[in-house]
Amino acid sequence: MLAPILAAALILSGDIRTTGGSPIAGATVEWDVSQKTTSSNQGHFTVMPVSKWPADLIVSARGFGTVVVPVPHARRSVTLPPIALDRGATVRVHLHRGQGQHATALSVGMLREDARTRWIVRRRVENKGDIVIPDLARGSYLILVDGSEPLQHASAKAVVTEGDVRDVEIELPAHRSQLRVFRGDRSVVNAGVKIESMDGQWQSNVTTNADGVIDTPIWDLHGLFEVTVDAASGAVPIMRLQNLNPAATVRLPGRTVKGVVADGHGRPIHGAIVTLIDTNIGEGKGTVRDRTDSQGRFAFDGVAPGEQLVSVSASGYLFHDPERVSNDDVKLTLSEGYPRDLIIEQSDGTPIAGAEVLCVVDGKTRAKTLSRVDGKATIATPGGGASTVYVLPSDGSLAIHRFRAPIDEASSEPVTIRIAPAASSLRVRTLSTRGATIPDVNFLLRYNGELIPEPVAHELERIGDVQFRTGFDGEAHFGSIPAGHYEFWPYKREEDLTALLDSVGVGEAPVVVNVSAGENDVTIRLNTGR
Repeated sequence: MLAPILAAALILSGDIRTTGGSPIAGATVEWDVSQKTTSSNQGHFTVMPVSKWPADLIVSARGFGTVVVPVPHARRSVTLPPIALDRGATVRVHLHRGQGQHATALSVGMLREDARTRWIVRRRVENKGDIVIPDLARGSYLILVDGSEPLQHASAKAVVTEGDVRDVEIELPAHRSQLRVFRGDRSVVNAGVKIESMDGQWQSNVTTNADGVIDTPIWDLHGLFEVTVDAASGAVPIMRLQNLNPAATVRLPGRTVKGVVADGHGRPIHGAIVTLIDTNIGEGKGTVRDRTDSQGRFAFDGVAPGEQLVSVSASGYLFHDPERVSNDDVKLTLSEGYPRDLIIEQSDGTPIAGAEVLCVVDGKTRAKTLSRVDGKATIATPGGGASTVYVLPSDGSLAIHRFRAPIDEASSEPVTIRIAPAASSLRVRTLSTRGATIPDVNFLLRYNGELIPEPVAHELERIGDVQFRTGFDGEAHFGSIPAGHYEFWPYKREEDLTALLDSVGVGEAPVVVNVSAGENDVTIRLNTGR
């Protein structure tokens, strides 16, 4: 089957050079497992992605360090800043194999500041001699070795500098696990278990036997593991944190929290998203979600004792605020609030399908829906006060409409919201007073006098060609936006945002840009004290 082609023939291009500025010919540029190209004699490359726009590029050349280059969201062709490669480093991996232990594959991942690993090397392993991994850029790496059994994984970390050669020792012990799995006081037999190493960043699926035991070879016993057990049919399992040893016991709470989501008339709501936050940090981890069935039912298994936080959302209803529950049977009721009928159109009157519509009150999203094929949408709004609706078409632009409290409305007729053409773009550069680029600067934005709250900014970044934070090059790009009056408040830390929100209505923004059709640029100079 042929992969679908992007709606527009977008091109991603750039130049690869040494740190001294000389072009590198024959460098490999990879943006998908099956898609790559090489640089020309002048170090230039051109990428025409199919299927989807890449999030980053892996750039490598013999003798140079491999780098991962972030790619901005785009609905237009992009030329990246010059990509400079240092001399490469080398890691030699020594595998100490226990009796009968054999590796099958090795992966090398770049450890990033956001705690995610970008895997850049994958290869099969011959079970003799050392494994040499050349052409690594300076930085921190995770080396992961896999075997043929589900729990045969071992890892180590390495930090290298330019031109460095490092030796890494990895043990493949001849351990065999006898992990026992309990739900309450009962063994969990013939059940699926997912085990994920938080340090080694691997995961595997295994199955308990008729005695409730996971009997398989195991290599990695370091650090914490996330364990998820599918013990109750039809219920979403809670992830547990666990230390492992060859004879460890995984003990899940024998508690299931289940319930029904209904409207104000008691009718079940199908497709509502129910979120449970396991508040017992010592035993559980994170947030889990379930979607209600045709009877409005949901269930979570392995829930820790005590109170839990549960919230629910569904299209056409106001979001349910998080509620603390301690009982095992829960009934959650969603309100339709005061429904507002909308007609979403382009400036020429053509209906817009699939536009995201958000109702926001005091900076908090209260409801969400999508426009239908005919451009019509119904959004729930609170019945007791004013609200603001943000409309975000999938191809860019945005529109904002304020509603008064229902009691103050003179008409209940549908409101037509026309979307201005997304015919503009804005590039924002952040520099110090001495001209140095400043990355990781966030922006609070006001458009035509209307503040863009944080949840709306996140949605714009998710679905559009918009960045509310400068990248490594000190630039943020606002693409596919309507012309208009834009005001910016730059800030670095999340705690600065609260102070900004308290003062936004008092004075003028430090940066004001009247964006016209076409490309626009603005440079912001910040006093960093350097």
